[in-house]
This record gives sequence, structure tokens and C-alpha cells, in this order.
Amino acid sequence: MLFQQAVDHVNRAREFLASNSESGVRHAALELRMAIERIAYRFLPLYAEELTDDILKGWNWQPKRILEALIECNPGAERALKIAGGFSNPDGTRGTPVLRGSQSAIPKKLFSRNYDKLGSLVHLDPRGEQLDLCKTIAFIEATALRLETYCKDTTIIVNALGPALSITCECGRVFRRSMAAAHVNPQVRCPAASCAAIYDLVETNNGATVFRHHETFTCPSCSTQNTIASGAIPLKFGCSECAKRFVIDEGIFVRYDSTSE
Repeated sequence: MLFQQAVDHVNRAREFLASNSESGVRHAALELRMAIERIAYRFLPLYAEELTDDILKGWNWQPKRILEALIECNPGAERALKIAGGFSNPDGTRGTPVLRGSQSAIPKKLFSRNYDKLGSLVHLDPRGEQLDLCKTIAFIEATALRLETYCKDTTIIVNALGPALSITCECGRVFRRSMAAAHVNPQVRCPAASCAAIYDLVETNNGATVFRHHETFTCPSCSTQNTIASGAIPLKFGCSECAKRFVIDEGIFVRYDSTSE
């Protein structure tokens, strides 16, 4: 079973839950959170050519964030699929399938709402409010059942079944973008954290063409319009006319409040 480690966490959660105590409930909640993380992390190797460094290197480890990134790479991950694979006959007809299976849709609520609620149960309430033991046990039992069902139903995890584009960034990083994802969002970012260049994907009769995304910046000194290639922040560039240097950065900016006069 692909998600056996997740099932092991579910089984341990039920063992803690059997104590019918607050301590057992909190330990069960922790086990179920780890089960959800196991499921989310199981998808990462399948998208190694598509996911950004912050996901692959664990800087963004939350299952909800991983889910959002997976769906961006593969919109089909939200749908349950019946899968059959085989070879074509010499005349072009389909041969007998040699592989059959199913893929359950990624459960959004399980990755976000349930995961967050389980997190709130791991810690004591700073306001001193007592835990509703019966209600909480019912929630944990329902979550455990849903996790177990998902792990058993998902017999195959797939990616790259449809057409895709291989992109070589100017930084040298080679990455992949499925055409299904391009239909949803025609822009793709280089996965390298040090680069983060954005490309526009334009469909053609032969597939798709990739262009580096540019923005227009009007120099406040000489009013020249500059075309700037996207990239990682901070982005430094100079005006093509007067050569003044600029930096596109992120941060908190404070300005004078003229309304206070």
C-alpha cells in the first residue's frame, strides 16, 4: 500500500483514542496530523521537475501549501480517475490493458480545515477552556476513517500522463510544465529560488512556445519606458536612457500622512 505509513499513524491514533481521555485525544490528533503530512509528502517526488525549491527543500512544508502547489502543476489531481494502461496494436487500435487502477482526488478539506483543527487540539487552550471530549472524539474518529478510506482507495498515483513542455531557463534550470496547467495559468515560474524568472506559455499548432515575461517601468527621472525581465526579488536594473539604478524589492514602506495636517 502506497500510504502504509499514513495508515500506521491512523492506527496509533485509534489506540490513543481508546483511552477516552484528554491526553489520548491530543496524542491522537498529533498522529492524524502526521498521517496527513505523510500523504502530502508522498506526492513530492512525482513533481520534482515542476515544484519550486521552497516546496522541494522543505521551506514550505505545510500540507495545504503543498496541495496548492500540486494542483497548480496538475489540475487533474483534484479529480478521481480510473486508469488503464497498455500497448497499442500494430493497426493503431488499443491493446489489452496491462495496468488498471484508480486515483482518488486529493481531499482539500482534509489537507486544510481538518489539519488546522487537529493542530488546535494538540495544544492546550490558553484561555483555559475545557475540551468537549465527546465532540472531539467524534471529530477525530471521522477524520481517521476518512484518512484510512483515502489511503485504501488510492491504488495509483500518477503524473505526466498528458502532454507537457520542457523548459530550459536562462539560469540553466530545466523544468516541466503540463499543458493542462498551462491552460489554467499560462505563466510559469522557474523553480530555482535564486532565479524565479517568469515565462509566458503561448500555444501553437506544434505545441507551445515559451517567452520570458517582461514588465514595463517608467523611469521617474527621464520618463523613459524600460522593459524589465522578471526575476527573483530583489531585482536590480538600470534605466536604458539615463542609466539611473533601481531596485524592485519587498518590504514595508512608510509614507508621510498629509491628512494629519
